[in-house]
Amino acid sequence: ANDSLAERSFQGVAEADLWKRPAPQSNPMLWIFGHMADTRARLLTILGDDFDPGWGDVFARGAALQDTAGYPSREKINEVSRDVNARLFARLGAMTDTDVSRRATRAFTNAVQTVGDQVSFLAMHDTYHVGQLAYVRKALGLPGVVG
Repeated sequence: ANDSLAERSFQGVAEADLWKRPAPQSNPMLWIFGHMADTRARLLTILGDDFDPGWGDVFARGAALQDTAGYPSREKINEVSRDVNARLFARLGAMTDTDVSRRATRAFTNAVQTVGDQVSFLAMHDTYHVGQLAYVRKALGLPGVVG
């Protein structure tokens, strides 16, 4: 569902608007999408499939926005996202109860104790950013993603 909503968020968005920020302290659409792909790649690594998108920490939480020329293109982010998703969905589908109950490798909050908790937290994280994509889209003057 998130993939579909994220994709729809970009429909009709001009190339020149991909890096526009609704406010100085907010992120542009393409950065948000890159961050989502990067976070999914990190989840894939947590699940035992080491994946490096090849763009360093430019989409890491708290990273300062740089000159847009230093970021991967929308096509590259889409390519990495598709690759990560195929591998991630296969890995998630193969998880056992033992895998899900393993101790978390990183506790994002006090509630995250197991790998299953990590997956749940990052699913919420992904949904949060889909909402941001929809918000930035509307701030650009485009119609809403849903309804």
